[in-house]
Amino acid sequence: MPKSVEGRAFYWEEPQRPFIGLPEITHCKRLRTTRAAMMPWHRHRFLELCLIERGSVRWWVRGKAVDLQGGDVFLIRPHEPHGSFERPHEPCSYISIGLRTHRIRGTSLQLPPGEARLLMKVVSHAPRHLPAVQGVVALFRRAVELVHLSRDPIRVTEMRCVATAILIAIARAAKRAGALQRSTVVEEAAAVMDQHLQRPLPLPEIARKLGWSISHLKASFRREMGLPPAEYYLRRRITAAASALKAGSPVTAAALDFGFSSSQYFATAFKRITGRTPRDYRK
Repeated sequence: MPKSVEGRAFYWEEPQRPFIGLPEITHCKRLRTTRAAMMPWHRHRFLELCLIERGSVRWWVRGKAVDLQGGDVFLIRPHEPHGSFERPHEPCSYISIGLRTHRIRGTSLQLPPGEARLLMKVVSHAPRHLPAVQGVVALFRRAVELVHLSRDPIRVTEMRCVATAILIAIARAAKRAGALQRSTVVEEAAAVMDQHLQRPLPLPEIARKLGWSISHLKASFRREMGLPPAEYYLRRRITAAASALKAGSPVTAAALDFGFSSSQYFATAFKRITGRTPRDYRK
């Protein structure tokens, strides 16, 4: 049912049901935002696996922002405070699965003890953000379907298989990603963008300035940051403009100061990313 968060944001959340038969699964549910929505800060005792189905989300965890796109997987570890900050979620849909990791290590998924410990060790040390994990979207969606098949006698067995397959997909993606350190091209391009927020440079010029091809720059950004470089650059300029508005800058001045061709284009981009108009934000 719809519920208001901080008076202006609306979530639609499927009814949450405990999955009887698998005590390691705390919940499995789909959440949707019908308009820009703030998520209150909170924490929990279990490992949360989130799949972004569509739209884009910015989550803050331990004081760091992560931008997520459709198809990305995001891991929130036990006791980590997380939620929205500065701006609400854009309209989006995502699936959340909660796992009690100590039960999985204790072979609740019917894995041999050694295999269970190895799998959870890899998942526990996986990068927080895994862009476009292959094959995982269908697994998350099937898990949500199984929650509602309450009279199916083999649903527990299938849910155990699906949960194990999700963990294996995450472990494989984590091994491929390694420590997920930013590459030189992404580090250098992000630094140039931060230096030119007020007079934004075209992407081809940034690539040429750094000696990288534009195709390599785009591919590296999408793979490591989870979004195209143009979108990343736009969000950085909007964030800087939002700080200027907070400090009392007029809307038109903020638009021009950060390289927007018109206040109308600025307002459209600002509302898409923050969920509010520049004038409302300034107030």
